[in-house]
This record gives sequence, structure tokens and C-alpha cells, in this order.
Amino acid sequence: MGKSTAKYIYGPGEFFPLGALRNANDVNFAVSVPGADKCVLKLCTNGECTEIELDENYRFGSVFAVKVKKLAPGFTYCYRAFDREFSDPYAKRIEGRSEFGFFPEYTA
Repeated sequence: MGKSTAKYIYGPGEFFPLGALRNANDVNFAVSVPGADKCVLKLCTNGECTEIELDENYRFGSVFAVKVKKLAPGFTYCYRAFDREFSDPYAKRIEGRSEFGFFPEYTA
């Protein structure tokens, strides 16, 4: 893998299939954003968010792809392009919250 943030190690991903796909050691994120020169993947865990900028090194045609190593279960994510955040159009499951990245405390 190539780059890292304080929290994540990541590098170029697989461009297919689109969506988020977990395997043994990482999660591959792939999304099509026609017309975009760059895209941002916003990852949140326990209300703490990190942004990973995806430039031409992560793009093939209109598809941006990144693999994130050792991403623990329970994360949420979205993308940003053209100064707008959007959910993954290829997501298999979407959970609702009043504020993105915020995890409310539920009581039984």
C-alpha cells in the first residue's frame, strides 16, 4: 500500500466491482463520478472522521478506487465531489442518522 493518514493505510484499489467490498485484510471502495477530476472518501468511526483525497492516481475513466487496510467493522463513509457529499450509489445497505458520522447512544 502507498499512503497513510494518522488512522488509515491506503493505496489504489480495484475498479470493479463498484461499491464497498471487504476482504480478509482490507476494504475496497470504488465509485463512478462522471466528470470529476478528484473525489474524496470520508471515513468515520465513533464520530471521528478522516478524509482521503482520490486524485488521478486513483482514477480510471470515471471510476475512483481505493483500498483501505485493516478497517475495523462499524465504520460509515460517504464521498465528496463537486463540493457535495453523497452516499455510495452502489451500497448494499444504508443506515439513517440525523447527522453523518454521528453515532447516537441508544438505550434499551
